[in-house]
Amino acid sequence: MKKIDIHKLTLSSVLIAIALVLSTMSYMIYFSGGAGMRIGFSSYISVLPAFLFGPLWGGLTMGIMDVLAFIIK
Repeated sequence: MKKIDIHKLTLSSVLIAIALVLSTMSYMIYFSGGAGMRIGFSSYISVLPAFLFGPLWGGLTMGIMDVLAFIIK
């Protein structure tokens, strides 16, 4: 692997870990007794790989992040 690929992989994995931790710290707002919407900060972290490395790498990172968040919850 190239040095750039290892850099992308390392930084993306760190951002995934941060986003997973932040996704557990979200706040749920209830409307008329039911779950309305969830407010969290993990979405700001999850778009960083797309800005830094392009849409393909960002999409792969977000997909992995969604699967891991689903497994954790």
